Amino acid sequence: MKQSILTSKKIDEVLNDMVMHVIETEVRTYPFISVLSKKQIWFGGGSHFKNAPEYIQKGLRTNCGIRIPTDAEIATAKSKYGYDALVRPWGELNRVTNIAMRKILKNTIDGNELDDVRVLLGRGYVTNDGKLNLEQTAGIAVYIIFYSNHEKRAIQNEWIRQQPKWVGYQILRNQIDHPQILAYKKREASSLIKMNRLLLKQEEYKQLEPSVDRQQIPWDEN
Repeated sequence: MKQSILTSKKIDEVLNDMVMHVIETEVRTYPFISVLSKKQIWFGGGSHFKNAPEYIQKGLRTNCGIRIPTDAEIATAKSKYGYDALVRPWGELNRVTNIAMRKILKNTIDGNELDDVRVLLGRGYVTNDGKLNLEQTAGIAVYIIFYSNHEKRAIQNEWIRQQPKWVGYQILRNQIDHPQILAYKKREASSLIKMNRLLLKQEEYKQLEPSVDRQQIPWDEN
């Protein structure tokens, strides 16, 4: 894994620090749940990272030294060369994020440092107006991270009820997606997959209450 241009840490260490900041400030303390998207990890800033060290606030993209070309630059390059010579580096950011997040997820296995934390994976990205962003459903787009202690469930659910409706839709989307994502995994024997399936059987994730009308969800469940 390459090194950050902002610190002596490697990129996976930076992402680990970003997620751990969210866990320590939002998951192991009130409201004991966080809705964290890949976009927030990539671009930094926002409420998740406002009190974090500067290299965390800058996000993964800046730590990687990746510049996002503008629409005009992309169009100019295509006009000059006749093909998409300049593209936005979503694929590379995705690859780096997925590798680093797998290491974090392994730490949620019983006996490791994050075994008090649960993570729900979601392929769909629900926008602020409650619609599903169809351009961000190919891979994992959002992580719902929550404290596993059932005594905090009422606090978590009350927080969810106080949020804009899109938050509830996003949690519901992840509740639907997570079991399906595990079902598609090929490495059935891996300890991570086995532990995730055990966690699903405990149905902790079903105790989260999105408080939305499933008859009016903004996507097709089939």
